[in-house]
Amino acid sequence: MHERQERVLFVDDEPDVIAGLRRVLHRHRDDWAMVFTESPEAALDVLAAEPVDVIVTDLLMPGVDGAELLRRARDLQPGAARLILTGHTHRDASMRALPVAHQMLSKPCDPADLSRAIDRACAVRGLLNDPKIQGAVGSLDALPSVPAVLTQVNACLERGAPPREIAAVLEHDGVVVSKVLQLVNSSFFGLGRRITDVVQAIAYLGIDVLRSIVASASCFQTFDSTRDIRGFSLPRLHAHAFDTGRMCRPVAQRSRNVPDTVAAALLQDLGQVLLASALPEDFGEVVAEVGSARALHEAELEHFGFTHAEVGAYLLALWGLPNDVVEAVATHHSDGPLEPLTSPSPSTRGLPMLSVADAVRVGRALVGSSERYARDPMDTNRRRFPPEWLEALGGEACEPVLRAIVYDPEGARP
Repeated sequence: MHERQERVLFVDDEPDVIAGLRRVLHRHRDDWAMVFTESPEAALDVLAAEPVDVIVTDLLMPGVDGAELLRRARDLQPGAARLILTGHTHRDASMRALPVAHQMLSKPCDPADLSRAIDRACAVRGLLNDPKIQGAVGSLDALPSVPAVLTQVNACLERGAPPREIAAVLEHDGVVVSKVLQLVNSSFFGLGRRITDVVQAIAYLGIDVLRSIVASASCFQTFDSTRDIRGFSLPRLHAHAFDTGRMCRPVAQRSRNVPDTVAAALLQDLGQVLLASALPEDFGEVVAEVGSARALHEAELEHFGFTHAEVGAYLLALWGLPNDVVEAVATHHSDGPLEPLTSPSPSTRGLPMLSVADAVRVGRALVGSSERYARDPMDTNRRRFPPEWLEALGGEACEPVLRAIVYDPEGARP
């Protein structure tokens, strides 16, 4: 019995473009079942009649444009990955597609880049092989943010604050950070490299684009269903992520992967926001089960069959964020052994080099050992450092370094 091929729908109103796509993607005929249409109306007919895994559409088309097509596609098949092709001269129109597009690709798009984007979108479905949650996540317009943070960011934008100052405020809201990183890492901007440093991302996107992102987030506040979940708090969730990011910076300093590590820390619980927004009643039941003897992710696994870590990693991978960040988000609750990339040296102040995933886990454990989170029933870090982790980091020699990070993360940087 053959496995079903991934179905990819291509939409463009220019026959020459469709012919070109058929030609350059012909070699993928054994990998994907491809459907080509020359109008959004024909594409909607396809979406209404048969399952599609990936949609690739042009932005500017007469009648129903690409943004509106993806909006309708989201309603018809919310579990499908949505990619949009757009030119740099149409930035305002492209911003309209941001809430409904998982990735924005530059037009004309290099065939290799397009193939990689489609391959990754197909592979991502294996991270969370649950049609219900794929559809629930895919149907969301946007995710709720913390109003106070958005107000502060707007104030920074109004007075022309530098990117570093804006980033210092923005990092208190992982949802907006995730949208900034989603956009700056899209091929639409043609960087040719991944950016996970929030300061760099803001500097590259510019004030106008950032203002559009914040405005989109602000519009969603009225529809925030997470407010009704007893025991769940967006500000508390983001505060925990922010504190983990602060702890992670000195931990990851020697690894030269500080941006990826901090980004993963800030985004670690994005899956909680997704579940709280997409399935508020079910997630509310899970939260109600959490107590001093049971962690949230354990209750999620029993109730859903997966955890918020996998849900968050699924969306970040769909958005095209770096694999190291996706892996760290997916495994941030793992109690497995640390595997330093270098041997700990008692003579060297600091910690051994760690992977992004391990650096995030260490940062989380440091946050969990602080008194601030000791009695928080929603915190899943209520334990001291496992002895085997201490040994992997250098034994007794590393304890003063870890203690310094807990008490003063900024001062503990090498």
